[in-house]
Amino acid sequence: MRIRESVYLIPDVAVFQGAKPELVPSTPPLIAIEVLSPDDKLAEVRRKLDEYRAWGVPNVWLVDPHSKRLYTCHAGLVEVPTLRIPELGVEVTPADIFE
Repeated sequence: MRIRESVYLIPDVAVFQGAKPELVPSTPPLIAIEVLSPDDKLAEVRRKLDEYRAWGVPNVWLVDPHSKRLYTCHAGLVEVPTLRIPELGVEVTPADIFE
C-alpha cells in the first residue's frame, strides 16, 4: 500500500470495503493486520502499526500466534479479548483464529 509519495508498506492482511482496491492501494483499507513472527522486532512492528493509524486505517490489529494474544492499535498497543469491526458489527475471537 502506498502510505505516502515514497512510503510503501505491506501488511500481512488488509481488508478493503466497497470497490476492489487498486493493484497498489493508495487509500486506507478498513482493516490492517500484522501477524507477529519470531524474527519481528517489536519496535519495527509498532512503527508500521502507527503508520497505518496515521494514514487513516480505522482498524489496526496485531495478532501474536505464539502467545495467542490479540491487540489493537489506537493510541498505542492494547491487548484485547476480541477484535471488533464496529462498522460491520463483526467480532473476531481467539477461537476464530487459533487452533
